[in-house]
Amino acid sequence: MLKKILKIVGIILLVLVLSLFAIPFFFKDQIKAKITDAINEKVDAKVSFEDADLSLFKSFPQANVTIDKLLIINKAPFEGDTLISLGQINLKMSVKELFKGKEESMNIEAVSTENGLINILFNKDGLGNFDIALKDDKEQDDSKSSPLALKIKEYKITNLRFKYFDERSKIKMIIDSLDHSGTGDFANSKLDLDNEINCKSFPIYG
Repeated sequence: MLKKILKIVGIILLVLVLSLFAIPFFFKDQIKAKITDAINEKVDAKVSFEDADLSLFKSFPQANVTIDKLLIINKAPFEGDTLISLGQINLKMSVKELFKGKEESMNIEAVSTENGLINILFNKDGLGNFDIALKDDKEQDDSKSSPLALKIKEYKITNLRFKYFDERSKIKMIIDSLDHSGTGDFANSKLDLDNEINCKSFPIYG
């Protein structure tokens, strides 16, 4: 009897392990579609990423979505300038988020990124290249949820390069090897943020 029970348990465990490996392949296209929809609905810029993968092992029992080589390129008046380049982004969420329908929001609990660049520019007219949010004069229907809902409670940035240049004042700043992490509930109307920042250099030129 004991031998039979152990055999059944072993089979169940094997099926579970195989499922954990197989599930990411079934949801990969859904994840990529949600990311693409979220980006296209929110920003006026050229956005691309190399790939998006799903793992149930990195942060088990939560799911981990990895986005490789995210690139955001500005349109006019900063045509062709790189605003953001991230080597990798990791999103952590509950596994149940994977079973939501296409029109349902997907709640992200934690975000981490590494080997990135943020390039902030101001032109002679005082316009900033970071103002890429789509302007919508129409009333938004609150009954329709966005593809992604950022209810972030934890974030971590590793090895980020931050560049800033103001064409009018000629002020230039570069921060190398920036590490920044923090915790807090971004879903709350009032944010109590606990964070830590470290960087290699912080030169300012004028």
